[in-house]
Amino acid sequence: MRPPRSRRSLLAAAIPSAVALAGCFERELTSHDEPADPGIVPPDRYDCADSDRPDPETVSHADDVEPAPYPSPPSPVSDGADQYVLEFERAYRRNTFLETYGSEADQFEFRFQERQIDGIESDTEMEAVLASIVYDLTTSTRQTDASTERDTRVTYYVDENVVLRARYRGGLADEPSFDPDPRDAGDPVACFE
Repeated sequence: MRPPRSRRSLLAAAIPSAVALAGCFERELTSHDEPADPGIVPPDRYDCADSDRPDPETVSHADDVEPAPYPSPPSPVSDGADQYVLEFERAYRRNTFLETYGSEADQFEFRFQERQIDGIESDTEMEAVLASIVYDLTTSTRQTDASTERDTRVTYYVDENVVLRARYRGGLADEPSFDPDPRDAGDPVACFE
């Protein structure tokens, strides 16, 4: 029979495993917990070819819900970005609803609640803003009763080249916040190159 291992030999054998596991946990935590790189989003982080936003066909009947035009971007970005993002989100959701239900769309009511806007500091001449808005949305079709989506939060990154949009997928969002950060989690919905 083999003699039992000493405590020293057991510790020596366990240390490499503990160090390896600690490195895995640290890498996992930092990859999810570190905030986004602050500042301007470089053009190589998004592809304007992937820019996607709903663009439904025009209505065929006078009583149909009509598509909404997307607003023109503010110039400079810091002037009117809050209103631009609000109008863009209203048009985006309306057009998504119409693209999904077409002539069956019956009611669309967008009720803005709150917003938060922060300018992004940069070492370049470029301007950019982060925006977060919270709203309620009530919709119905000709076949269904009205339903209300409450406390929806979306975040936007806007600069002179691109608009990135991200939607919060957690529970109710009762106040604006930059979670998710559109610089990391956002999709391009408009490009101005």
